[in-house]
Amino acid sequence: MLYKLKLIKLQFFHRKNQRTLNIKMEIKKKTWLKEFEQMLKGKKNADVRLADFECKEGDILILEEYNPETKTYTGRVIKKRIKNLNKVNLLEFHSAEDMKKYGHYVIELE
Repeated sequence: MLYKLKLIKLQFFHRKNQRTLNIKMEIKKKTWLKEFEQMLKGKKNADVRLADFECKEGDILILEEYNPETKTYTGRVIKKRIKNLNKVNLLEFHSAEDMKKYGHYVIELE
């Protein structure tokens, strides 16, 4: 029982402190067809996301192509490193309630 408690404390410590330890994270996000294709061709190198998740420069976004009409993933995936990160508010894309709670990220990818 004591071993299990120590393991749980270690896992909590790791999650809580992974940002300060400079650990690179991989974060999965769905990306609609048009935006995915533009990123694949190199025509789009920035992304706007609701800031309801943690990320930092150097983390990897795993962008999974998603069809909103069929509500299915296509199976295509792109991995992009976060080069620059700024948190902003854009009321045009999300409800005022979500905007006040999370804000947005503008993520430049390479």
